[in-house]
Amino acid sequence: MVRCSAAMAGSVSALLASLLALGGASELKGDALKNLMCESCHVVMNSFAKDVKYLTETGKMWKQKDLEQRLSISCSDPGLPQGAFAQACAALLEDYGKAIMRDVSARWDEDSEYFEEDIAPKEYCRSIGVCKEGHVSINQMIANSDRKEKDLKEEREAKEREKAKKEKET
Repeated sequence: MVRCSAAMAGSVSALLASLLALGGASELKGDALKNLMCESCHVVMNSFAKDVKYLTETGKMWKQKDLEQRLSISCSDPGLPQGAFAQACAALLEDYGKAIMRDVSARWDEDSEYFEEDIAPKEYCRSIGVCKEGHVSINQMIANSDRKEKDLKEEREAKEREKAKKEKET
C-alpha cells in the first residue's frame, strides 16, 4: 500500500518547482486558472483512471516511487495542451498532488472504502474541489459558441430572405 509520506511531499515540491520554472501558473489567476485547473484535472485523472483500472484488474500496484514518478509526468500528457494548460496543471499538482496520490493509493488499500474502485475523473475532480458543480468544459463552451454563431447566421439569412421577398413584392 502507498501512503503519502514526507518524502512523497518533497518529491511533489521538487516536481512543482521545475514545472513552475518552465512557465509558472502565477500568470493565470481567478476564474481562468480555476477553469483550466478543472480541465487539467479531467485529463490527468482520466489517464490515472486507465492506469489504476489496469493495475487493479491485474492485481498489481505502484510502489511509492512509481506513483511519484507517474504523478510527475502527468502534466506531460499529450492530451493536455501546453502553455496555459501546462501552467494550470502545475497549479493543480501544487494544490492537489498529495490528495491525488493519497486517493490513487487508496485503490490498493484493502481497508479503504475505495479499494479496487474505478476512478471517475469528472466526479473525482468535483469531489476534491477542483471543479465546481455545473462546470462547463472548454469544449462545451466552444460547441455552445459555434451553435449560437450558426443560429445567428441562420436568423440573419432568414431576415435577408424576408427583406428580399418584400422588396420583390413592391
